[in-house]
Amino acid sequence: MKLSTFIIFLIFSSLSFAEKFAIDDGAFYFEATEITDCMSLGSRSSYTMDCLEFFDSSARNALEREFSKLSSKLTRDTDELNEAQRKWVEFADAQCKLEAAVTKSYAESDIEWNRLNKICLQNQYLARINYLKSIDTECAGCIK
Repeated sequence: MKLSTFIIFLIFSSLSFAEKFAIDDGAFYFEATEITDCMSLGSRSSYTMDCLEFFDSSARNALEREFSKLSSKLTRDTDELNEAQRKWVEFADAQCKLEAAVTKSYAESDIEWNRLNKICLQNQYLARINYLKSIDTECAGCIK
């Protein structure tokens, strides 16, 4: 599968980020605006994983940008923020592994586990982005 068969659009707005994933290989066209749309690809598992990876990567990158943005506003409390983020990453990973564990009874459990894990992680990233955006730093560079 060549990367040239994939057309991926990223559209960023000032309030949030929105992304669109599209596949056009000449014989097949598919478009997704959110990670759950990827599941409608069904048996086209390679396309499904590409779609899931796209949304996972987009959310992960947005989280990293939001964390860096918040961190750059601080003149103190950075150690606490870094520790909280490190522990949150561990929590999100463990939570999503637990949620994906239901796939152990499926015939293709590794594929299903990976799909559910990606969806869970993307949802965790988006929730964390919203939380980081809500942190008040108007107290002269500290977390209020």
